[in-house]
Amino acid sequence: MAVAKSLARHSGLVLTMDHYTHTLIGDERAALDRLPSINAPRANVAALAATGT
Repeated sequence: MAVAKSLARHSGLVLTMDHYTHTLIGDERAALDRLPSINAPRANVAALAATGT
């Protein structure tokens, strides 16, 4: 992003990030869909605890 900031001649990285990066609602939905359900039964709790997850 520093290169984009320099090329755009912005005074700060925040301006570049605000202007050139954004998420679409579909991207957010896809990310949420990849998360495990909080209502799902906890399978193999011992194995998860052993890995720190």
